[in-house]
Amino acid sequence: MSHPQGTNKTGTDIVRFVEGISKDISDGKRVSLGFECPLFVPISEAPVGLTSARKGEGDRAWSAGAGCGALAVGLTETVWVFEQLKKLSSREIVPTFNWDIFVSGQGNLFIWEAFVTKQAKGLSHQGDAEVAATTFWVKYPQINEAN
Repeated sequence: MSHPQGTNKTGTDIVRFVEGISKDISDGKRVSLGFECPLFVPISEAPVGLTSARKGEGDRAWSAGAGCGALAVGLTETVWVFEQLKKLSSREIVPTFNWDIFVSGQGNLFIWEAFVTKQAKGLSHQGDAEVAATTFWVKYPQINEAN
């Protein structure tokens, strides 16, 4: 996987976004897809842990105000994106949350969660997405260490 130097595109059209991803997958490319919303929530044995911060969240638990709002919006958007990818892609999509599986070629869609907060925040949702994507490429290929 290489950085698409000179081919970066930005925008807010989710339909064009999904069409581009499905084309890349259909063309045999592997795609890394990040969402700035909680992609999982902890299920704890102890009830007090159900809304606690996840590992790496520090003082910003997924269940805090912004996290709850992002989870609600992200739930609908991620489901829609995945349904559209399944419809539009001519190749089988093999998703993974595991970077090692992705880079080994066993998966063609690496799904990751961005957590853009505090000083890293952009001026808009699009700005937050740009911060997340830029940070991904700064950390690439040491994605496991960046987690």
